[in-house]
Amino acid sequence: MKLIVNDGCRISKFNGNEFEFFTTKNGLTDNNVTDLYEDSQGNIWIGTFYGGVSKYEGKTFTNFTKEGIIEGIETYNFCEDDKGNIWFSAKNHGVYRYDGKEFTQFTMEDGLATNTIQSIFQDKKGQI
Repeated sequence: MKLIVNDGCRISKFNGNEFEFFTTKNGLTDNNVTDLYEDSQGNIWIGTFYGGVSKYEGKTFTNFTKEGIIEGIETYNFCEDDKGNIWFSAKNHGVYRYDGKEFTQFTMEDGLATNTIQSIFQDKKGQI
């Protein structure tokens, strides 16, 4: 699936002929996109400035912050580990791991140096 961020942080899908723009009217949690990530299942994870996280399954959006599932409205830095867990950061709220069923939050109380994480990746040893 090809989604792109353009025109001042808006998200769109190009079908080969024209662009379809996605906004809150289509179900996106916020119109200001910070990050896009396609997972191994083909879902698009969308971080936003003011609405948290949306997941696009190809036809519909699932929004996680607006339903109160995670804290933090500014989200980015998506990563999928070798077990299929999705990791991302939420400004001032640490890092989240989604295992396909639930979210687990990691903060300074769990050993992070800060609650504002700039990047997430998995190394060759499998460490996040």
